[in-house]
Amino acid sequence: MEHRVVGLSGENLRSIPCVLAIASESEKVQAILGALRSGIVGVLATSTNNARAILELDKEREQDA
Repeated sequence: MEHRVVGLSGENLRSIPCVLAIASESEKVQAILGALRSGIVGVLATSTNNARAILELDKEREQDA
């Protein structure tokens, strides 16, 4: 696996005009929202269920703030 993984720093990612994130696991909704809030991710490809869960979690956190 070591030779098949590419790792980039946040600084490197910020220099890329369009960063696409692909996320499929429903257990990762909080991490996906964190990535979106970082401003690094420009496009997210995920399931409808994940998208709804992310929006709901974001709404809950805004209400708590």
